[in-house]
Amino acid sequence: MGQISDTDEFHRENNNDRKQSLYTAFRFADDTMKTIDNKKIQKIVMDRIDLREKNNPKAKEFNNDEKELDALATMSRLVIYIKSINKNIQENKTIIKSQIYKQDVYKECIYMLYDEDREQYFALYISNKENVNEIQTIFPTNTLAISNLLEKYLQKEYPSKTKLIFSFKMLKYLFFYYLKITSNGFPHRNKIVK
Repeated sequence: MGQISDTDEFHRENNNDRKQSLYTAFRFADDTMKTIDNKKIQKIVMDRIDLREKNNPKAKEFNNDEKELDALATMSRLVIYIKSINKNIQENKTIIKSQIYKQDVYKECIYMLYDEDREQYFALYISNKENVNEIQTIFPTNTLAISNLLEKYLQKEYPSKTKLIFSFKMLKYLFFYYLKITSNGFPHRNKIVK
């Protein structure tokens, strides 16, 4: 696909596998894993988690999804961005939380959606409106055009009053991303020019 254009938009993968939705979504997003079934990926992930917990007792403090996502990111050498969706029907609100796995390590990423009500993961991908068969699931990290496209998708799919909640990891990432932009020649306040 290449450059993001006005005819590109995000979509959610059709994932009917509720029991192993994380692995199904991951296999869709990381096309190198399509030849391996969910059980094989899960075994590799569980072996990696067991090894990590033997070497680092603090690793047991994380919940299973966090451990699995961290292991998947390490295995695939991809940053994994998760947007968790929780619809609050009484207040007509959608709460969107952001989580990132392995943000400082890899240069490419995938995006996933986690529906908290259904307890199900979905891969997110970009396709071109003019050629829907042309899809992209792996993206360069720190790309403003992709972030904007994702926000447009979330606003379209969840149009009620939406409340965004950022995890500490996400806020730290955004802060350092901002610093990176401002230190790369973009104008910012209090800069002394000689």
